[in-house]
Amino acid sequence: MIPLPPPPGRLRIYVRVSTDEQVNEGYSIDAQIEACIQWGLKRGFSPPFCLYVDYGLSAGSMEKRAALRLLLTELEDSKTSDTMVTKFLDRAWRDVADAAASLKRIKASGGSLVMLDFPIDTSTMEGEIFFYNLSSFAQYERKRIGKRVHDTNLHIVSQHRRWVGGRAPYGYTYNPDTKLLEIHETQAEAVRLVFERYTKDRHGSQRICKELNRKGYVTNEGNPWQSTSLLCLLRNPVYAGFIAYGRGAKVRASSALVGAPDDAATWILVQGKHEPIISLETWEAAKERLRSRGPGRAPSRQHLLSGIVVCAACSSPMYARPRGDATQIYLGCGKVSRYGREACPEGAYLLHSLLEEAVLDALSRNLANARAKGFTPRNRARAKNPTEARAHKRKHWLDKRDRITDAYIAGGLSPERYRAQLKDLEGQLQRLEEDAEPPVLPEVDPSFDFEALMRSPDLTAEEKRSGVAAFVERILIGNEAVEIHYKPFGLVGWKETERLDRQEIREKWRPSRRNSQGRFTDGTDQ
Repeated sequence: MIPLPPPPGRLRIYVRVSTDEQVNEGYSIDAQIEACIQWGLKRGFSPPFCLYVDYGLSAGSMEKRAALRLLLTELEDSKTSDTMVTKFLDRAWRDVADAAASLKRIKASGGSLVMLDFPIDTSTMEGEIFFYNLSSFAQYERKRIGKRVHDTNLHIVSQHRRWVGGRAPYGYTYNPDTKLLEIHETQAEAVRLVFERYTKDRHGSQRICKELNRKGYVTNEGNPWQSTSLLCLLRNPVYAGFIAYGRGAKVRASSALVGAPDDAATWILVQGKHEPIISLETWEAAKERLRSRGPGRAPSRQHLLSGIVVCAACSSPMYARPRGDATQIYLGCGKVSRYGREACPEGAYLLHSLLEEAVLDALSRNLANARAKGFTPRNRARAKNPTEARAHKRKHWLDKRDRITDAYIAGGLSPERYRAQLKDLEGQLQRLEEDAEPPVLPEVDPSFDFEALMRSPDLTAEEKRSGVAAFVERILIGNEAVEIHYKPFGLVGWKETERLDRQEIREKWRPSRRNSQGRFTDGTDQ
């Protein structure tokens, strides 16, 4: 027998599992990997193999499946005719549009697709039609499963008046023996406190969150309380003894919402068998207050430095907040704003108008220095190419992924440790793919005055923000100093970091010195 020549390119294995229950149905990660590896070895592929794993994710959409998106990107970038193999078609796609788009990308790159459950040749017209038919059936099966789960849950709610599964709401635990919700006393105290503060004391959501965090209460996920989760709690009728089905995304209140009540007309609401934590009167009072606030969104407080100012102590974004008669706008630590001072004791705040003046002045001086040197690249011959550096880092992570895959195949790594290391590597690769292109200095007219341009009434606020963001990467606000991190253009005379003393900022830009020019009317600096 004449031996077959080795196949071209590398073998790229894709596996996915969405639930723990699928392990018992033969869909486990290990079973899929083993089947694909054995197929590759029989076909003459040589290790190392490229392995891509998505844990606990549905195949309904590719949006959240970083591993599959990474596989397609690397297959397109590959200079060889690589092969993608998956054990079942529905492990990769359960949406016809996603499957068709993916197959098109695979074929355009010169690669091939193999599914172990249906050995079809997608390079032929007949095989491609069969592939689309299988994708249609996979999509139909996904929707049929969803309909069956919906009908089952609807029956449980309407006929048995029980919780239909999933994580129990805050304040309760789920008893699998009785299949009922039972009160979690510690969390129930927090629930009663929330409704009491909201209905009787008329406190706002942020004030209640700060009290909960100060007293040591955390959410089911172990996170500090914030307005988003608190509004979800206030809208949930389970605390008044009801079971609601069909609330869906309506209860996932955005922190930007002012407090629009849920559209309860679309719910299926029944009296549950569990013990309520609050009275019906309290629930109605909370619902009425939420409704009285009305739908809408909080007013936007975007400013010149939006998106690039962070707290030096905790690295959380700084948000604009009015003080006094709302003419004074301060930038404060977002973590303090959401969770209270205990979340970031060192969190600073600063009058926005002062920071704006200081940053524009510093940026103008930095540009003037670079302009004086003719915008000349620093160490031109020895400068490190950012694109090459990123490619080198990417190759390092891919080589490491191959090494741990070889170790796993050879039995040197346990499945648990292998999954943990692989997940970490995939996260590193995903972050690398999402990184922006290396900064390039925008076209700069050597004669222009940047500070004057930023103060021009002809520019919109968004255009001014874009102008600053083109040169500044981020600004760290601390209690002693402000650090400006400029984009690393690598120019002679261009600073990449600049430290401004807060006392000097106050002395130079305090409002009393700027009123004569009409730039400040907001009173005394803090």
